[in-house]
Amino acid sequence: MFDLQEVLSQATIAFQPWMVWVCLLGVTLGILWGAMPGLSTTMAMALLIGLSTGMSQHVAIMFMLG
Repeated sequence: MFDLQEVLSQATIAFQPWMVWVCLLGVTLGILWGAMPGLSTTMAMALLIGLSTGMSQHVAIMFMLG
C-alpha cells in the first residue's frame, strides 16, 4: 500500500519555499491566461509546457499543478 515515510519525504519536497513559489507562479499565469478572451485551458497547457522543459521534474510538476 502506502509507505508513510515516502509520503512524508515527498511532502517535504512539495512544501519547500521554492516549490510553493513555483506553484504560485503557475497560478498567477493561469489566472492571467484565463482572463484573456478566446484562450483555452488546453492552449495554456500546451504553451506553458515549453517553459517547464528546462525545469527539474518536481518543479515542472508543481508549475503545471499551479
